Amino acid sequence: MNVARSICWLAALMTLGGLAASAADSSKAGQEILDAVKSHYVDPAAWSDGQLNDAILAGLSQKLGPGIEVVVPSDAPAVQRAPFYSEVLEEQFLYARLRSFSDPAALASLGSRLSGESASKKRPVAVVLDLRDFEDHKSFDKVPAVASLFLPADQKLFSMINKTGKKEEYKSLTGEPSLLPLAVLVNRGTEGSPEVLAWCIREQRRGIVVGVPTAGKPVAYTEVSLPDGRLVRVASKKALKADGSPLFPNPIKPDITVTLSPEEEAALTPAIEAGAMADLVKEHHSYSRQNEAALVRGENPEIDAYREEMESKKKSPGEEQKKTTIPRDEALLAALDIFRAITALEIKPVYRPVQVENRSAQATPNDPSPSATQTEAPDTHHR
Repeated sequence: MNVARSICWLAALMTLGGLAASAADSSKAGQEILDAVKSHYVDPAAWSDGQLNDAILAGLSQKLGPGIEVVVPSDAPAVQRAPFYSEVLEEQFLYARLRSFSDPAALASLGSRLSGESASKKRPVAVVLDLRDFEDHKSFDKVPAVASLFLPADQKLFSMINKTGKKEEYKSLTGEPSLLPLAVLVNRGTEGSPEVLAWCIREQRRGIVVGVPTAGKPVAYTEVSLPDGRLVRVASKKALKADGSPLFPNPIKPDITVTLSPEEEAALTPAIEAGAMADLVKEHHSYSRQNEAALVRGENPEIDAYREEMESKKKSPGEEQKKTTIPRDEALLAALDIFRAITALEIKPVYRPVQVENRSAQATPNDPSPSATQTEAPDTHHR
């Protein structure tokens, strides 16, 4: 009995209702179900062994959700992306994008930028940490090193637990964390270890999360190869919050929701990869602004410029279509709006570590709420 067939038999048992109590009985019952279908189904041309296996895997995937995935390996060369990119926006806000927690140079660069030890020699006043479309989703053991750039030492962060109940607990490390105002950008591509980091930062009330709900896969997968070359990824460990309640299978819901259409996301992704984030958060027209002199004269340069632009579009619609539209990063803009307000009002946020109590005994399996020692997360807003 090979591993792939064992998975299929177990899947058949779960998908069709489950008939036995023990593992041995489950395997036997699963094989009997398959044999019954092959022997008695009225239209034998409607199935083959491969189709049955696909149906079983599909049923198991529906049953377990993100706990199981079937992956078709690609022969295309992997796209090489820089593990770290940073940029200072508006001469005061640090934008930092991480792709990997396992790259020591990337973490060292982030630490240097946070402390102001970079080429600009100017320490930022707030930080945007971009974890969207993250690639290194397996490095749960590296999360404490990244979290320690923003959190004081010895804070309970999370734990990983397997099916036997064996638990690995993680705390923040000793260091000199940055306490600058912090926003974390997430999307559906924020999967695995970055989901856990986003949760830790918000659970500690250290920063806000902006974007759309994450992938809902704060789990470590074990990969099993199938004879046809595909991989079955089975969740073998799941993340628990610092209080012991489960994160899996719930996505991390942002404090501020910024939803983009599929077309906007498709246009934004390559623009983000190209860098130059300042181009994605600025106005792409240059209207003259209203001033006191124009007001005295009874003029409004903003309205006049807008009317001229609309007239130009009517006269040459073809030319207008030829212009390249630069997308706007609305999630990043939402984070910057908050920082601008904090700066303008001279607000100095004070961070106080959250003492988390263990409540795993009374936590429900799918409870996504914050720990009992915290206030409710802010209401979700749409930009």
